[in-house]
Amino acid sequence: KQLEKIREEFSLSFPLAEDLWLEWIGDEMRLAFSEEDQRKIIALFERALSDYPTTKTWSEYVKYIQKLYFDLETAKQKAEFLSQVRDVMQRSLRVMGNDLLEGFTLWELQRNFEVKVLESMQDSSAEEKQLQISLIRECFDNEVKAQVKGLADSWVAYESWETDKGLVEKKKVLIEEAMMKASERELRDGEARRQKENSSNILELWQECIQGECESGHVGRVICAYERALSSCCLVPTMWNAYAEFVRSQPSGSAGVTVADVYKRSVRNCPFSVELWSSLFVCSEEEGLDIEEMQVLFKKAIAEIKHYSPLQLVEILLAECDCARRSFLKVPEDSRKGSKEVDVLRSTFANAVKLLEEIKDEGGTRRVRGYWAEVEAFYFSDLDEAIKMWDAALKGCQDLSLWCSVVDSLRACRRVGQARTFFKRGLNTLQSAQDLASFCYRWVEFEKREGDMETLGQARSKYSTFAVVNPQVAVDDKVGRAAKKPREKKSDDPERAKRREEVMKKWAERNEKSSKVEKKASNKRKQAEDSEEKGSEGNVKRQKVDGGNQVEHVSGGDSNLHTVFVQNLSHDAKEEDIRQIFAVSSDGGKSLEEEISAIRIVMDKRGSSKGFAYVDFKTEEAAKMALEKDGTDMKGRMVEVSKARELHSLNEQRDVDQRVLYVSGLTKNVSKESIKDHFSTIAEVVEVRLMRDRDGNLRGFCYVEFKDRAGAEQSLQLDQTLFQGKKLRVAFSDPSRGRAPGKNAAAAPAAPAAPRSSLNLVPRAVKRPQEPARPARRVQTVQNAEPKPAEISAPVDKPKENAAGSSAQKDNDYFRKMFSRGSNL
Repeated sequence: KQLEKIREEFSLSFPLAEDLWLEWIGDEMRLAFSEEDQRKIIALFERALSDYPTTKTWSEYVKYIQKLYFDLETAKQKAEFLSQVRDVMQRSLRVMGNDLLEGFTLWELQRNFEVKVLESMQDSSAEEKQLQISLIRECFDNEVKAQVKGLADSWVAYESWETDKGLVEKKKVLIEEAMMKASERELRDGEARRQKENSSNILELWQECIQGECESGHVGRVICAYERALSSCCLVPTMWNAYAEFVRSQPSGSAGVTVADVYKRSVRNCPFSVELWSSLFVCSEEEGLDIEEMQVLFKKAIAEIKHYSPLQLVEILLAECDCARRSFLKVPEDSRKGSKEVDVLRSTFANAVKLLEEIKDEGGTRRVRGYWAEVEAFYFSDLDEAIKMWDAALKGCQDLSLWCSVVDSLRACRRVGQARTFFKRGLNTLQSAQDLASFCYRWVEFEKREGDMETLGQARSKYSTFAVVNPQVAVDDKVGRAAKKPREKKSDDPERAKRREEVMKKWAERNEKSSKVEKKASNKRKQAEDSEEKGSEGNVKRQKVDGGNQVEHVSGGDSNLHTVFVQNLSHDAKEEDIRQIFAVSSDGGKSLEEEISAIRIVMDKRGSSKGFAYVDFKTEEAAKMALEKDGTDMKGRMVEVSKARELHSLNEQRDVDQRVLYVSGLTKNVSKESIKDHFSTIAEVVEVRLMRDRDGNLRGFCYVEFKDRAGAEQSLQLDQTLFQGKKLRVAFSDPSRGRAPGKNAAAAPAAPAAPRSSLNLVPRAVKRPQEPARPARRVQTVQNAEPKPAEISAPVDKPKENAAGSSAQKDNDYFRKMFSRGSNL
């Protein structure tokens, strides 16, 4: 009795291993004499299987339940108990019948049981006996489909039992094929590889095994692999999460287990995992548990997390507050006042704050208080109480997101004065220069929309003061990023200047060749233009691809309206494949294929497709209809169809670059619409361009183009914010466009950067040999400036050669003479 009590208490707190359960059940079997004792043993088996449904535990359970069946005296009792026995056997085979190494024991138990039942049917009719024979044959067929080890012994037993020799010959081919498949499975089975390789990294072996079974597409084998892996790696939360997600992805009931059961078992094995507890809360609430049952679950989770990881307790408490809030929202609005759910919601927040104060988690306390204040403001319309809570939560707070949340909430409630007060408090409380810059910029934007000229002047004054006090922060960047330090120039020496001259000569020769080629190509284009103008004016000329660089030639001023850009194509896509995308219009009417005038697949230097193309249509209407084909599947890829971008001049292109942000930290399944919706809350988004790799997979970053530069600057505040569970990194796509101006910027503004052409590659040092200094990257122009003496063209005297000839130019003949004389270099 004492041992039983200790076992019971221990099993309630921790999952018991297979050996401990079987030892406990064996002790109970020796003392079982009544039907009540038998029901108790069956209940213990069920509890053992809820912890770890191993093949050994299932086989012992099946043996025990079969023994109970054969111990029954009357045929009526056996008939009533037979369905329960078969139900247990089917459950065992559904979960662990695909166990490669030990699954054959379960199939053997089922087959032998059905054979004994057939032998006991002496007084039954011929039809009943034939049904039992068909059942035995079906058992063997299912074992062959499972492809487990031990099929050779099963075949010998079946061959000796089967009376239909023709059926034996037909199944002989199937059994040989199944044995070969079992040998192939053994090569990737986790336990088989561990025994063979004597490896200690069992987790990696099981992960590879599960991945292989998932690729096979057999649900039962994947479930069995997960169960076998978790019996050895039960303390790995990621394994439990992966198992639950796989079960969730299957149709309801097809996996034989439920998501809730997986999460319940996971928190018994990994009570320290906040992520598993949070998933269990959501799953339990989806199943329809009421608030009282959920509170019991939360209390258990709080006790476990408080013991293992107190600093993560705030996540559990916030989840409990979320659950109480959702329960409150289920009550009709006219019945909420004075309801039980209101008291439960407020008491949940109060208990959470009290518990966090006990463990001295100041950050967690502020988060819960801020959440509580929002509930009081938006659900109970008690804004005065909410302001008191915000005031208590923000004392000494260094969390920028909480400050921003408070002022946004006050602004939504039209408490502009209180929001302005919290802006001033935040600037006196925050210590990080980056947080101060971001929060100060928010204040300026707030006053632009909510304040008058006086308050706007105060915000701007504070902003300029911040720029003076913190010179190391690039205030013009609007988020306080540290400005890049200018790169130090390296001193030029004669040898370095000489090498530069040689390189520049090579570049000059290359540019001369390229100019000849370009002139020749220009003449050809001119001839083509003349011929096309005679044939059909206004058509869009085909795109020329030279060395991977794409150059668009447009004859009409608005021809870009007839062109669409198609990307994420497979790299073996041909024109026929692209035409197939536009074969039928969206409304099933006129085919867009007839409206296509040209298809330009962009190639690289090797002549392979880059994965995108331009499609020209005859009319603007057809091009607009083609945009509806965005998202069409072609060869397993989701093709993206968008409007072709216009060609810009240098100044126009520079303006576009200043309106584009680089956004990284995206998930692999993000969509254009979700990104556009996220940034549209700040400013108007023109276009989102997702970047993909050669295989069509998302690379985790994109470019977002805004309507104007002001919108792009405002959207920088989303840097380091969470989006779909990951932290975003937001910056200008061209960092040089967003740098802070230097000290002399007001006196001499920098000229626009020169276009990147062949002329840019020749530095001024080559054109003016008397100035060997390294040319600056940007040219600054000063109006009405007098030329310097060094810039006045004058003959330059060559330096006289000294006795050693060190100043004279050293050519190949000079060195050849030195080598012939044996001189020392």
